Amino acid sequence: MADLTQTEQNESYDTDQQYIAGVYAKSLLEAVAATENSGDVLEQLDSFVGDVLNSVSGLAEFLVSPRIPSDDKSKLIETALREKADPILINFLKVLNNHGRLDCLRAINNKAKELFNEQQGRIEAFVTVADQLPAELESTVGEKLKKMLGKEVILSITTDPEIIGGMIVKVGDTVYDSSVANRLRQLRETVVDGAMLKVRQSINKFATE
Repeated sequence: MADLTQTEQNESYDTDQQYIAGVYAKSLLEAVAATENSGDVLEQLDSFVGDVLNSVSGLAEFLVSPRIPSDDKSKLIETALREKADPILINFLKVLNNHGRLDCLRAINNKAKELFNEQQGRIEAFVTVADQLPAELESTVGEKLKKMLGKEVILSITTDPEIIGGMIVKVGDTVYDSSVANRLRQLRETVVDGAMLKVRQSINKFATE
C-alpha cells in the first residue's frame, strides 16, 4: 500500500513487485505499439502517478484500500480521467484494479518508461548534485554520459547538499559516486584501516619480544 505514496525518484522494489511491474509494463507497451501516440500514453501515466497521486489527498490510499469495492475504484478512474486521458490508459488502470495491482502502479510506471526508452535507443540517468547545475554544465554531463553509454541520455537531476560536491550518477543498477562526501568517507576508512594495521603490528611485535 505504501508504494503509491512514495515520492522518491529512484525507488527500490521487492523481487515479486519487479516481476509484476515488468509483466504489466510490457502489456501496456504492446497495447500502445500499434498507435501513433504511445509516448503520449506513457506521459499521461507518468503524470497520473507523479502528479495526481501525490497532490490529491487520499487518492492513493483509496485506490489501494482493500475495503473499497473494485467497482467504486473503476468508477473513480473513469470519472477522473474521462476526456483527459487516452482510453488505452483508462482501460489499463481498470485492468490493474480488477487484478488488485494498483499498489504496483509506481513500479509499473518506472518499468514502462525504462522499456520505452530502450525501444527508442535512450536511457535515463539519475544525477545527484550538491547544488543546481548551470545549463552549460548540465549539457556537458549529458554529452559525456552519451559517449560513455553509447545511447541518448535523459537526465533526471536532483540536488542534495549533503554530498558536499561532485555528483552521483545512477544508470540502471550501476552507481558512479564521485561525490566529495564519498571521497571523504573513503579517506576516513583508509585512515582507520591504517591505524588498525599499526595497532595490530604493535601488538604482534609486543607479543613476540
